[in-house]
Amino acid sequence: MRRIHNRDVIALVLCVSLITLFCISSYDWKDKYPWPIGDIDNTIVPIEGLSVRLVEGTLSRTGFSFIVENTGHDLVIFGASYYLQVYRKGSWYAIDNSPSEWTAEGYVVPCDESHYFTRDWSSIYGELPDGKYRFIWPFRYVDKDFRLINDEKFRLSLEFDIKTNEQPFKGFTGEKAEMMENMLKTNFPQIWEGDGVKWNFTKFLVNREGNVVGRFEPTVDPQDIEKEIEKFL
Repeated sequence: MRRIHNRDVIALVLCVSLITLFCISSYDWKDKYPWPIGDIDNTIVPIEGLSVRLVEGTLSRTGFSFIVENTGHDLVIFGASYYLQVYRKGSWYAIDNSPSEWTAEGYVVPCDESHYFTRDWSSIYGELPDGKYRFIWPFRYVDKDFRLINDEKFRLSLEFDIKTNEQPFKGFTGEKAEMMENMLKTNFPQIWEGDGVKWNFTKFLVNREGNVVGRFEPTVDPQDIEKEIEKFL
């Protein structure tokens, strides 16, 4: 039987170490995600007078609810599209299958008001794997007649973490449902009282003079009001 020498053991250890290092170096952390990861994007500038906060208990792997507060001097209008970024090794990375940054549809947050929003990204990103993410929502400033103040685009951001040990949000029931209802009635009475806007997709038709000439509830598709729009063109 061949006697094993110390030099043979050392050589074996070195060989195993080299193989391990090769496997580690060839692993790309981006492979853990179900969508392509793009370039680094760390350029988010804090916006004075505009803040966003996550609504406690609403975060899941497929969406969340949040509140945007405008304490500035100008109206803010958001586009319908948003996108997510993922954090890794000290940098934020774009997710390449994100939607476009701007659309014709908009959501206005007037001065000195807070608005409640909900986003479900399951059709875009599916269920997010564990990790740190950033929600990005492009917006612009408009005047009282909803004309753009300038051509510059801004981005509102909200960071959040997805963890395995966190229970998915399954809605409010019992005491929590009552607490949520009371919170909404106190902070957002306009969505409860009378003919208030029930949620984000209530639509208003405005004529050339700036007067509201029609209102359509969330159940009405935009295509169904095409003839009404043509009357005021």
